[in-house]
Amino acid sequence: MLRNVILGAAVFSIVCIPIARADDAKNAQTPAADAKGKQANDPGANQSITLEKFLNKLHAGNQKEIELGKLAQEKGQSQEVKDYGKTLVQDHQNADKQVMDLAKAQNIQLMDPKQWEAQHKKDAEANKDQNTRSDHADKHEDAQAKLSGLSGAEFDKEFVTCMVKDHSKTLDLLDKARTDSQLAPAKDLAEKLRGPIQKHTQNAERMASNMGIQIPGTTKSARANTDQDADSQRNANPNASQNQNSTNSPSQQAK
Repeated sequence: MLRNVILGAAVFSIVCIPIARADDAKNAQTPAADAKGKQANDPGANQSITLEKFLNKLHAGNQKEIELGKLAQEKGQSQEVKDYGKTLVQDHQNADKQVMDLAKAQNIQLMDPKQWEAQHKKDAEANKDQNTRSDHADKHEDAQAKLSGLSGAEFDKEFVTCMVKDHSKTLDLLDKARTDSQLAPAKDLAEKLRGPIQKHTQNAERMASNMGIQIPGTTKSARANTDQDADSQRNANPNASQNQNSTNSPSQQAK
């Protein structure tokens, strides 16, 4: 009797262990499968872009930001919005010159911004699922039409909201040049343009916060890069953080 019980237990163990291991292996594969599924459901996750389209998007975006900057100087109620508009014009004029210089060096004929917007809108209508998410030029056109009909505090709030969203999208576009092999010739340009665009985003965020405007989920790239800049400054001057720690240490201990 005892012998039969022992043999039965041994058989049970042999049968169950492989099953448990199979279940563990299946569970271990689940996160990867889930991640793959999420990428498949996000058509813009790793979407590549040609150099010609990249430069045309930047060119059209720069021209629209210049127009919106001029509009802010004309219709903005607060001096801060007017000053922001002036900076917007200057920085995007400088950025667009660099975009056009690179396009010329790469033998790329940039489209007229209005023609680009029309073509971009046509592409979006032809394939809304993929293109509506990145319909940058069309959003600029809508924003300009809306802002032209506003004035005073209403204009300021709508303008600042537009600036946070637009510059956040531009940051995402510039970040493509860091990883997309097709955009290798534009990598240096993207790095140069990112600093001013990031500042525009951060200043717009600050104004939005002061106005009580909440714009969730639009500035992840700007904030991430801010942390990178802080790390770069600390790496460039490692003694600074040590000196600060030694200076603050006595007071912190006193507390």
